[in-house]
Amino acid sequence: MKKPYLIAILCVAVSVALMIWGFRSPQPAAMGVSPRYALVLTEDKGTYVMQLKQGAQTAAAELGVELELYTTEQGASVDEQILHWFVAWETDPPTAILLPPCDEQTMRRAAELAKRWKAPLVQLGQVNEAADASVRFDPMEQGRLLGEALAARGDSIPLRIYTDGTALASARLAGLHQALNKDERIEVVEGETIDGLAPLKSHRVAVTGALTAQLWRWEMLRDAMPAGVLWGFDPGDERAECLRYGCGGLLVDMPYALGYQAVMVARGCVSGDRFAEPVYAPSRVVTPETMYLTENIKLMFPLLQ
Repeated sequence: MKKPYLIAILCVAVSVALMIWGFRSPQPAAMGVSPRYALVLTEDKGTYVMQLKQGAQTAAAELGVELELYTTEQGASVDEQILHWFVAWETDPPTAILLPPCDEQTMRRAAELAKRWKAPLVQLGQVNEAADASVRFDPMEQGRLLGEALAARGDSIPLRIYTDGTALASARLAGLHQALNKDERIEVVEGETIDGLAPLKSHRVAVTGALTAQLWRWEMLRDAMPAGVLWGFDPGDERAECLRYGCGGLLVDMPYALGYQAVMVARGCVSGDRFAEPVYAPSRVVTPETMYLTENIKLMFPLLQ
């Protein structure tokens, strides 16, 4: 008669043990389920974003990480974006959050969500003090690279640099000065508008991103400016046209590398690594002579990939 009682007691003990184990069981990621990294896009258009996503997806596949893309409707407000992410993560938060360039309010609110779910936040392309890590381009190094490419031409033409006076532009300007080492022949023009185009016929010009496109678009420049006089920073989807028609060289961002490194850094954050300093993604100077080389095809013609 004692045997059934013993079996019953044993069953109860096993049930209690299973309940305790259930409450203390590890999270799904620790049980062999792939970690989930969320790449949240406030704008999903253009070849820059396309390449960034490709780089992130490649790195995620190599690490065995599930990369989920979260996008919001074009023109959505910050509140709408945050609500979209909040609803998506309330019951199933990601292991890490990757945030491409956005406005300061979105960066702050995204950091609050990351803290709520104890998910590391990796900021891409810009400084975010609230992020656990940042992966971006080094503006001073970019300026130095473009300056070295200009210096390699061996021209004695005075250089006029157009800048918008932002911190990004100032860092690039410092890099240019460092590489060129001829301050007496450099004229800096600061402002958001472009004046005094006539001297461009006799000056080699290096400018910051938006100003590169603005200068190039002027039909006056395209018709009257000697080829190779205009040098600048990545104007976005117009980069190939700029090099075909007038530009002597462009410092081009590598968003594929940015996305790839961001996933690698996120993996480090999840593992407990600390990133007190930014992780820099590479940039490259491309000229009309090098734009069709194999290593530059993806940069210049991403839609062909």
